[in-house]
Amino acid sequence: MKGLYEKIIRLSTPAKNYFDHGKIMNIVNIDIGIISLAYNYYDRILLFPISVIIALILICVELGKIGLISIPLFIVYVIIQIKIIKKSTLVNVEIMKHKDIRGKSLNEYDLYLNIYLGF
Repeated sequence: MKGLYEKIIRLSTPAKNYFDHGKIMNIVNIDIGIISLAYNYYDRILLFPISVIIALILICVELGKIGLISIPLFIVYVIIQIKIIKKSTLVNVEIMKHKDIRGKSLNEYDLYLNIYLGF
């Protein structure tokens, strides 16, 4: 993660002109957040399918035929969860757009303030 921040510092002038500073920081912060999340949950992501299958088998063994109802209910639950996650992703994209606009506005305000005060 430290390397990503150091790479921003070493960007060339044309690269910095391609994206404004707020956009670059937003992209890097999102990337770092995703890397951290994946790193923290890597083992859980790999073991999740195995634990779900074992749980469904145990339910079916303990409850018999009635336990078989849990399998379609689980599938319905997963489908609903996927739809919720897609909606949440769209909302997060909109939030990031507003953060970009706000960051750009604050950078412009800071620039004009520095020019006005002579810094």
